[in-house]
Amino acid sequence: MNQSNGINSDTEHFSIIVVNIQIFLSVLSVIILFISGSYLWTVNGLSSFFSLCCLLESPDRISNYVIKIFNNKKLSILFILVNSMILFISSLYSFIKLLNIINYISITYMYTPILIVIILFLSSSIGLHSPVMIRLRK
Repeated sequence: MNQSNGINSDTEHFSIIVVNIQIFLSVLSVIILFISGSYLWTVNGLSSFFSLCCLLESPDRISNYVIKIFNNKKLSILFILVNSMILFISSLYSFIKLLNIINYISITYMYTPILIVIILFLSSSIGLHSPVMIRLRK
């Protein structure tokens, strides 16, 4: 386990800053969903917790843990894919909610930066979970 400063330095497939912002926004969407009375906050909260574990722990440890839970590699890979999608959708949801509060969506010159942020969120959610996926496919 090659760790420095508590963050997994073995996996450099993502930007730490973007992933930290994304996990923060995902936790913010948990709060928004909880306040609105939706039961999706539980799934989103578990996904946020698992994504935080993927950020802080080594991919070997996470992949071993997921295989122990599901006892099947295909289900484990499916779980990682679904978790990656939930992280992306939940962070995007809270990002759009914040933009609605600030009223930046109505400004047309903000569409390009918003699209860039969406692509960054997508790539970082894939990059955060890809080392675990690689270890699960072995």
